[in-house]
Amino acid sequence: MKASLKIEAIGHDEVQKASLCYGIVSEAISQGVSKAIFGHPMHLARWGVKEVDVKGRLVKWVRGRTDYSEANSQGSRGVFIYYILESGHRYYVKSPQSWGTIDEYYCHVTSDGSIEHE
Repeated sequence: MKASLKIEAIGHDEVQKASLCYGIVSEAISQGVSKAIFGHPMHLARWGVKEVDVKGRLVKWVRGRTDYSEANSQGSRGVFIYYILESGHRYYVKSPQSWGTIDEYYCHVTSDGSIEHE
């Protein structure tokens, strides 16, 4: 069974700007050096879903689909990302609730298709 998880990407505009700068810098210097200095743009995000193992170690990042239909003019609010989660897997979720609060939790999909927090 699969389930859909909707997360608001609060601050999406700042991550996009940082990603653009990362691309420019990585062209100027080698890929390894730029990652060491700036990290990877994905790590700047305040939201995201990772598939994890039993011990909470990263298995892979889950890619989501971005919806801009409710976004404000800057893209700082109203940008939503939809993730498809499958049963039989464990996930770590970072979901901002406001500019200062980020909800972080582990979850899995039950056999009836609902998302259950651990």
